[in-house]
Amino acid sequence: MKKTILLAAFVNFVLIVPNAFGTPSIANAGPEARKITISGSLKRTVEPGGWLIVSGKKKFLILNAGRFARKSWFVAGAKVEASGSLRNQPTFFMEGQPFQVDKLTPRCTQSNLNTPAAVTSDS
Repeated sequence: MKKTILLAAFVNFVLIVPNAFGTPSIANAGPEARKITISGSLKRTVEPGGWLIVSGKKKFLILNAGRFARKSWFVAGAKVEASGSLRNQPTFFMEGQPFQVDKLTPRCTQSNLNTPAAVTSDS
């Protein structure tokens, strides 16, 4: 009887407590990421080391910005197009939806400098 109660308490702890803090658990396992393509401008976060893609009023936090940081066009204000996955994970950056970028390309032609930013979904 005590083992059953202990097991039930442990299972509740494993399933409920992580969700209270927004961290993944067995209870919310499943497809974590939604693939999207976005266009916007690169911007630094307020906290050091972070980068955003700003698309209209939406901000996307680039989780793997280091992968692209050495590119000559990867500078604040650059127009870019990115494909990747929205993530549901905590970060210490205080702005932007976490976004794992698979592909990031500059959009620097004269014709698209005046076009509004866009967000499209592959789903």
